Amino acid sequence: MKKSNLHLFYWFIFILFSASILNGYSTSEYFPTRSEVSPKFWLDANYYRGSQGYTQLEIYYSIPSDELTFANTSDNYIASISISLLVTNSDDEVVLNNSKNKKLRVNSVEESKDDKNGIIDQMVIDLLPGIYNLEMKVTDDNSNSESKISGLLKVPAFNNSLDISTIQFASFISSDKSNKSFIKGNKTVIPNPSRKYAYTTSLLYIYYEIYNLVISNANNKSTFNSSFLITNQFGDSLLYSPTQTIAFSGTSCIQSKTLDVRDLEPGNYWISVSVTDVTTGKSVIEKNKFTIHNPLTDEEPLPMSEEDIQKYRDQIKYFASRNELELYDRLNNNGKRNFLVNFWHSRDPYPETPENEFMQDCFTRINYSNKNFKNGLNSDMGRVFIIYGQPDEIENRPMNMDLKPYIIWDYFSTGTGKQRFVFVDKNGNHIYTLVHSTVETEIHNPNWMEEEIQR
Repeated sequence: MKKSNLHLFYWFIFILFSASILNGYSTSEYFPTRSEVSPKFWLDANYYRGSQGYTQLEIYYSIPSDELTFANTSDNYIASISISLLVTNSDDEVVLNNSKNKKLRVNSVEESKDDKNGIIDQMVIDLLPGIYNLEMKVTDDNSNSESKISGLLKVPAFNNSLDISTIQFASFISSDKSNKSFIKGNKTVIPNPSRKYAYTTSLLYIYYEIYNLVISNANNKSTFNSSFLITNQFGDSLLYSPTQTIAFSGTSCIQSKTLDVRDLEPGNYWISVSVTDVTTGKSVIEKNKFTIHNPLTDEEPLPMSEEDIQKYRDQIKYFASRNELELYDRLNNNGKRNFLVNFWHSRDPYPETPENEFMQDCFTRINYSNKNFKNGLNSDMGRVFIIYGQPDEIENRPMNMDLKPYIIWDYFSTGTGKQRFVFVDKNGNHIYTLVHSTVETEIHNPNWMEEEIQR
């Protein structure tokens, strides 16, 4: 699996950053998160530089309308929720105890079931750097049902050196400042507390702030180079930008970007933003995670063109039984939709959570296979990678005068002892065929060295 030099460079940068972040503060370990009982709500947090040594904490939360109870009035339907936020320090002293009420009015029962009509809001708090306990409680006033989220806040310090705020994920960013609740500088930034973006249809909106750039004496401006990188859970670079040089008056600035992520397969991803001060040469990197989710986990209709039907079949063919695949082929389009929803739901290892971890992992492996192996998921290497995952050890033997190229994958963490897969490039076309495996259900040829790779 040869990677380009550029890929290796970004991978090296990511390793360095991942190691360094363990010694600092990060919100990614705890957020975003979702409450477990109704009314279920999403909660996210971001940190920005405050004043006089304080850090500004922004708490974002969203509640879909189908989690709310609507009371029928004379001319509309009203949902009402009460929100309380409790923050305590490491000594269990109350630092903040805040509450508010939000109402949602709709005109019909149909509108009350439309998740586009849910509640999105934020709270802004100034805290000294340190570790705090957070508890947010949401109460549906019409049903008296209650849910809460508890967690840690690791509040970072923004000192006098070059720094970046945490990356905020937004559902939309615009120059229209009519929604005064979400104005940041000259932008309106609508939060996306779930950090989930729809597969095949979404644009990714991010917002962040850069602090303590140094003004150059040459042009009396601050100048910095900036780039971004999106990687999957394996650390593979999927989307990155050329370095952009930006000059402006002042030492701090805000940045917002809109990225086309419609080609990303469902799964969990990381985005990192790199900033280098041109005057001093100092660099900083900030990263945060987001999710591309599939409408299979929602009630949205699936597209069902001939191409889509084959794509969905390819996604399940290594996990479905022969009878299941035959049934899928016989069903009409509506039946195929229902089959796919039930197929993935039945394999969800934690159905009580909003994510289908099995499905996301499968889609991530499929995406990796399509990008890294010739013939993608339909190749032997793609099939093995999708079923068994990333190998623990790889031996890559290139072509020489006497032997054909071959690659060996070893797995040690399967719980059944070491498992081995041997692939040979038989025709010199970079298509590697599986010729031997120690797995009982796979092809077995202990004489592969003599029979398959000799020229």
